[in-house]
Amino acid sequence: MIWILLACTVGSSGPATPESSSASESNKMTRVTQAAGELSNAARELETASIESRKRIKAGADPEAEAQQLNDIMTKIESLEAQVQDHQRALEQRIADSQSTDDTRE
Repeated sequence: MIWILLACTVGSSGPATPESSSASESNKMTRVTQAAGELSNAARELETASIESRKRIKAGADPEAEAQQLNDIMTKIESLEAQVQDHQRALEQRIADSQSTDDTRE
């Protein structure tokens, strides 16, 4: 029990310093969060655009132009998804690198 109490009191109680690895990871995760938020917004935009596009086509709009608009949104979604996946792979690699030691490397 004393070890738990001691472990809880060791270390800095303030925020991470700007040059610390904790601050660096926090900044990286902020970028991931922003990209994921943009991806979520783009998905909602696609949903709304598809509903509106159907309405416009029924009213006589050019289906090809409507399809191009939806395709543009899909391209944006694919780009954002790739960014999020890149961030995920980088995070997994950083975790693997931090856990890797001479004893665990094969």
